[in-house]
Amino acid sequence: SLKASDNSKFVSLLESLDTSADKLSPSQLEYFRYLQGWQAAYNGNYNEVIRTLNPIIAESKDVTLRFRAYATITNVLAISSQHEEAYSRLGQLIDLLPQVVDKAAREQGLIVAALLYNQVGQYDLGLQYADLLIEGSQGGRSACIGKQLRLEALHKRAKLKEIGPEFQVAIDECENLHEFLYANLIMTYVAE
Repeated sequence: SLKASDNSKFVSLLESLDTSADKLSPSQLEYFRYLQGWQAAYNGNYNEVIRTLNPIIAESKDVTLRFRAYATITNVLAISSQHEEAYSRLGQLIDLLPQVVDKAAREQGLIVAALLYNQVGQYDLGLQYADLLIEGSQGGRSACIGKQLRLEALHKRAKLKEIGPEFQVAIDECENLHEFLYANLIMTYVAE
């Protein structure tokens, strides 16, 4: 839970775990490696992300962990505009989705799917995955992100005749959660 909210504390925890990594069980070590890969993504070290997470995808028996690794790699590839490879990873991510019961992991994957589809102009698919995210969330941050991705898809596919109340509702919801980035993105759609 500290990864994004208090990254410096998260990094300190990773460093302290690194000194005693030899005491971790194999499954704990896999998860630790995943967290290191996530941190590399956070730092923008995209090659390190792929180098760290590919072995988890290839070797882990933990479906949720493999799913998270796919989601992180797909996200990094989308951010770095490596769309062909991102699509390949997304296909594998979506294939695993029915096996993943962990709510947070599912939300991570749905966010990545909607983000990538919107980024490459496949707004109907972006809308579909944003709606799945919203339906599966119980409010909170994931619902805010889902609504931002949904409104982005609607806006960018240029089928809106007017700005409806759902834009202000989403802006208010995101602001109430202190998710100002997503609220501001929605405001840019309104302005455009």
